[in-house]
Amino acid sequence: MSARMLRRALKEQETQQLSKVEGSTDDEEEDEFPTEKPARNLFEHLGSEETDDDEEEEDADDVNIQDEGEVLNSTKSQILKKGVLTANLGKSKKKKNKGKRKEKTTVESSPAIEEESVDEMLERLVRQNEESASTSDPLIVPDIDPFEILGVDPRYLRAEDELRRIFGSKVINAVEKGGDGAGMLAGRRRQQPHGGGRVSSKKTLLVSPHDHWPRPEGGLSMECIDTKDGLNFFRYSFSSSYQEVQKRYEECSASHDPNTIVMLVNKHPYHIDSLLTLAELYRQMGESQRSADLLEKCLYALEYAWHPGFSITTGRCRLDYGWDPNKPLFVALFKHMQHLYRRGCHRTALEVCKLLLSLDPDDPLGSMFCIDYFAIRAEQYKWLQRFVREYGADRSLSLLPSFSFSLALAQFHIEAQGSASSTGSRKSSGKSSLPNLPEASHGEIESSLGLLQQALMLHPAVLKRIVDKAPIKEDAAWTNILKHHHFSKATSDSPSLEHLMNIYIARNYLVWRAPDVQAWLKEGAQAVVNNAERARTGSYGGEIADWACVRKEAFRGDQNEYRHLLVSDFSDSAATLPQEELQQFGFGLGLGNGAAPMRPENAMAEAAVQGRELEGRNSLMLFFQSFLPWFNHGVDLHGQDPRLQG
Repeated sequence: MSARMLRRALKEQETQQLSKVEGSTDDEEEDEFPTEKPARNLFEHLGSEETDDDEEEEDADDVNIQDEGEVLNSTKSQILKKGVLTANLGKSKKKKNKGKRKEKTTVESSPAIEEESVDEMLERLVRQNEESASTSDPLIVPDIDPFEILGVDPRYLRAEDELRRIFGSKVINAVEKGGDGAGMLAGRRRQQPHGGGRVSSKKTLLVSPHDHWPRPEGGLSMECIDTKDGLNFFRYSFSSSYQEVQKRYEECSASHDPNTIVMLVNKHPYHIDSLLTLAELYRQMGESQRSADLLEKCLYALEYAWHPGFSITTGRCRLDYGWDPNKPLFVALFKHMQHLYRRGCHRTALEVCKLLLSLDPDDPLGSMFCIDYFAIRAEQYKWLQRFVREYGADRSLSLLPSFSFSLALAQFHIEAQGSASSTGSRKSSGKSSLPNLPEASHGEIESSLGLLQQALMLHPAVLKRIVDKAPIKEDAAWTNILKHHHFSKATSDSPSLEHLMNIYIARNYLVWRAPDVQAWLKEGAQAVVNNAERARTGSYGGEIADWACVRKEAFRGDQNEYRHLLVSDFSDSAATLPQEELQQFGFGLGLGNGAAPMRPENAMAEAAVQGRELEGRNSLMLFFQSFLPWFNHGVDLHGQDPRLQG
């Protein structure tokens, strides 16, 4: 109960007792004081550990209190019943019984034990309430929990819920009624089917099962293998029957015939690798909705097998990506996240990204390079600042190109929100006031312009890419900025940094399209140019040189540490291939089993093996087989896998 409600209740009770005292004489108070039971106190259970024997405690007033220490440890309701409130008002009177009760003994104050007055009690409660309210701010974390920052909020895990928040329920319902439910905005109804359909009462968090989905057939389960340092380690396991289906899938994948996998899914609708393979095939063919439906079905089967102790809201559950049965969950979540942000469900994609990162901190699929974009698009600016401060305390996240620019952009939006709120209050009150900059929980947060200058000094090569990709209309000022040696001669100095910048620009160029953001970017770039000119003339310190040293120290080596991350996976556009070209690279390679995508050297080896297999076979039979759409014609030895381009 809040202190305000307690203060109001006490004031009402004081008013009632004062009215009773003023309406009677002293003699009447001595002899005619009512002996009925007082009104039931609404606060008698506040903080107490009493049982439900309220009537027995009210009749216990006839017994003398012998231990004054019990009064000090009693609750607020007991203090009120013993007359502390009346004594504090200066209207304490002796109660007498009309021959039926003995005179009650009052508790006398002791010099060694001081009773707490109502005002002091209220001040203490208000102080405690303010302290608890201060800790509710997302930026104020007294005891930092490094795992809580990646805890998933289940309220934002479903795309249909976010679409309803964006467009409204009326629009979504109209779309559902106007079509067959297969559109981009269609929701998922959870109705019990008529007849022998799905009967499943298990609640799922990631997706809403369709009405026509059957009950999961089992065979896939999860077990807890270890608990260490507050973390719970799990892994998936296959039953003997599921292993037989897995062997059948490997045979179908080796045949390069998509129809065999379709028949396998019809017989075993929840086989994970088969669903992932068909989802990727539909995505490559441009059937994004069918691909999304298959991924949701895959996630439903994976979640249905979760261990009871596997809680995604705590951020303390781990899955080892090195264990093969665990890999399909990572792949399914990552591809599901791609479909979510292409549909505009950025908050849902952020929660899925948090889940991916919490499962394996080694981040095998590069979720770290998506989370800043989703936080910006979902307007979770303060959460992004907190994430870099807490999760990246020992990871130097602020040195990465994505986070260095995203932190500055997040602070820019926070300042814009503060300025807008201050302008609104100024218009309503008629008084002028300066924009309120956000306050940090631990020290002062630097302004967005200062953070932007640091990012441009640390990674100057990013500016040209933003201007070209956004795009930004170049004027005389932009021309002079880009021609300055600090930006025109900027290089990555490292294959790893070059790859990270390509990943950042592939999608994040979208957040730099707003006119106010571009004006702010120009202001920051011009400030960096001015600083570089002053440093060249010797009138300014060597801050730019210092940031260059930091960049070389943070990104060393001649090898690309992030070469396993494809730039196309971080792009906002979905590349598609003609169906006939899909057959050249095999079917199901690298899907569901966590294998790396086919590289050119692997394609050459595959073609050589196929050439040896074709030797000695009937030429006429091979000629007729070549007309089949799933026949593998081999790969171009001088070409490159289009999946590697980006």
